[in-house]
Amino acid sequence: MKKTLSVLALCIPVLLVAQVDSTFKGIKFEQGLSWEKIKQEAALKHKAIFLDLFTTWCAFCKVMDKEVYPSDSAGSFYNDHFVSARVQMDTMPSDDEFTKSWYLQASLIEKRYRIKSYPTFLFFTADGKIVYKDAGYKNVTDFIMLGQQAKLSEQSYANVYEDYLKSIEDYRSGLKDYDKMLFLINTAKKLNDFELADSLSNDFSAHLRGLSTSQLNQRPILEFIAGVIKSSKDPLFPLFYSKPEKVDALMKQSGYARSIVDKVIRLEETGPALKAALNTQSEPNWDSLFSELTFKFTRKYADRAVLAAKVRWYEYHSNWPLYTNNFIKLVELYGIESLLIYRSIVIQPSEKPSIAIDGTLNYFSMEMIFRRSTDRKEIAFAIKYMKDVVKRSAFVNSYWAHATRDTYANLLYKYGDKKNAIKMEKEAIKYAIKGDEQQSVAEYTKVIEKINKNLPTW
Repeated sequence: MKKTLSVLALCIPVLLVAQVDSTFKGIKFEQGLSWEKIKQEAALKHKAIFLDLFTTWCAFCKVMDKEVYPSDSAGSFYNDHFVSARVQMDTMPSDDEFTKSWYLQASLIEKRYRIKSYPTFLFFTADGKIVYKDAGYKNVTDFIMLGQQAKLSEQSYANVYEDYLKSIEDYRSGLKDYDKMLFLINTAKKLNDFELADSLSNDFSAHLRGLSTSQLNQRPILEFIAGVIKSSKDPLFPLFYSKPEKVDALMKQSGYARSIVDKVIRLEETGPALKAALNTQSEPNWDSLFSELTFKFTRKYADRAVLAAKVRWYEYHSNWPLYTNNFIKLVELYGIESLLIYRSIVIQPSEKPSIAIDGTLNYFSMEMIFRRSTDRKEIAFAIKYMKDVVKRSAFVNSYWAHATRDTYANLLYKYGDKKNAIKMEKEAIKYAIKGDEQQSVAEYTKVIEKINKNLPTW
């Protein structure tokens, strides 16, 4: 198996071809070419190689087929820089003989490149070395940016990936190089191989528990521990609880250690308390919970943890007035970073804390304040924090940039600032056009029409 997988990139005999209409004007996907022929063509044209991995049941694959691949701008970029082909990763009774002949190779690609979701995008050099991998729906702008990133990463990523594969083989044979462990864990996560990442993390955590405090006080190691620690009984927990100032200084982020302790309290104390209350169908005894947490930790930790728990509890039970009141209180007392305690589930394992915070603020501002509230103080609160969310959104992607501007514009209008509401909605339209998202353009245009006519948008 080791030999078969190691030479896969050099000996894929055929590639499956999607059913692409001859009038297709976007990305040109090669049809009927073997892997060797594709590499030859890429070398001849001095281009890299792009593979789109899809399944017949994947909804987002179909959206990409309909909205992204036919785009003139996507076609212009990808046709200039890549030889492109498509690979079907599932099997269907209606598959033709060419497709059936490729089943084994699809299985090998799935294993070698740790394919866990669709669509998945693989990028190679002309000689077949992997240089980049990504997955999930992308709009036109983000898909072009993906290709640009792959081009920038060509040689360095190829070398890193080959080093990673060799190191994983060593690890599985019992040769554990702990100096490389963080590299292996982070690369496994990038490749969506979370089962392997968890195994590596458990091994590395056990190793770290045998090191001295001075050996642990390094930024990459503290960052790793912060991501995996789950209990106050863990020997590594005092790093964050006993000397938070030192951790904050090493991480160059005020409140970093506090956020890790907050997370542990949520996992160990308030989360189980909320679950127990749900089982008994009665509201938690907040005073009792506060006293227990004050005894185990400190009064400030207890107050913040209980407040965040109340936000989660009242949201779950659709008690919107109490949810809104406690949400605002949590943010105003402890800052937007405290929302990481309230937010019990992170949508994507790789999601950055800043995105989790801004996503929570945008959701709260739109769904609770814009759609439900008539209190000017609450609307002003949402406007205050959405202003900064909008500034940060431009550095994420075009979709997030226009979505947050739409939220902000509607809040401004509801507050009575019609002029700036229209200005912000026009900005949202510009970002939606940039992302080639015509449905959003139409939606935002209707919002401006309603504002001009003094009609409610809520």
